[in-house]
Amino acid sequence: MIKQKKRLTDNQIEIKSFVYDWIIALSVLFLISIISLPPLIWNEENNKVFESRKRMLDLAYALKCYHTLTDEYTDDKNLIVETIMQARDSLVADEYLNGKKDIYDEKDTPDPMGHYAKSKYLAEKFVQNHARKYLICRAGWMMGGGPGKDKKFVQKIINQLNLGSNQLFIVNDKLGTPTYTHDFSRNVKILIEKGKTGLYNMACKGKTSRVEVACELINLLRLNGNVKISEVSSDYFQKEYFAPRPASERLINARLTAEGLDIMKDWKTSLAEYLNEAYSDYIK
Repeated sequence: MIKQKKRLTDNQIEIKSFVYDWIIALSVLFLISIISLPPLIWNEENNKVFESRKRMLDLAYALKCYHTLTDEYTDDKNLIVETIMQARDSLVADEYLNGKKDIYDEKDTPDPMGHYAKSKYLAEKFVQNHARKYLICRAGWMMGGGPGKDKKFVQKIINQLNLGSNQLFIVNDKLGTPTYTHDFSRNVKILIEKGKTGLYNMACKGKTSRVEVACELINLLRLNGNVKISEVSSDYFQKEYFAPRPASERLINARLTAEGLDIMKDWKTSLAEYLNEAYSDYIK
C-alpha cells in the first residue's frame, strides 16, 4: 500500500515561500558582500598607504627645505614649521615703509607703522637671520588674480561699478607703485633660475597714486563721463581702514635694474594687460 504524502495547506505553502525568498535574498546579499568587501578593504588600505607616503614625502620635503634654508638639521618640528612658514611669507608688501620718503629702494630700512606691517618685517628679518640662502622680493600694490581671487584696489573698484556706482570716492593722500602678479612671478622665476639671493624690490615702473590708478582704470574701461571720481582724504575711510598706512609706498627696483634683470613694465601697461586678461567683459 502506497503511503500518500501529506499535502501542504495554502497557508503553509505561503510561509515556506516567504522563508525561501528571505533565504535567497540573504544569500544574494552575502554573495555581494563577499565580492564587494575585499575591494573596499583593499581600496581603503591603498588610500592609507598613499596618505602615509604623502605625509612622509611632506616630512622629507620639510626637512630638506629647512636644511636648504639653514644648512642644519633638526628634529624640532615646531622650529621646522616656523622657519618654513616665515620663509614662505617672505614675498612681502611695501606697507612696512613709514612714508617719510617719496621713493624707497632696497637700501632703505623699513619702519613699519602698524601691527600687520610689523609682522611682515619680522618675517623678513627672521628669514635673513636664520636662512643660509634666501630670496626676499618686496612687492607694491598688488593687482592680479581676476574677479575670483583679487581682493585689492582694482577689484574693489570693479565691485562698486558692478553695483551701479557712478561716483567713486578715492583717497588723494596715498602714493605707491602697483605690482602686476604675472610680471612679478616671471621676474621671481628669472632670479631663481639665475641662482640669485638676497633682497629685491619688484614693482612696476612709474610713480603713481590711488587717484591716478583709479582714473586710468576708468579710462581703460571707457567709462569717462559716466563715472565721477571724487577725491577724499584717508579720514573718509577711517572706520573701514583704521590701521595706519604710510603716505608713500613707492618702490624702485634699484637692484634688479643694476643687475639687468628688471622685466617689470610701466604700471599703466600692466594695468591694461591685467584688464584685458581678467576683465575683458568690461571693456567694450
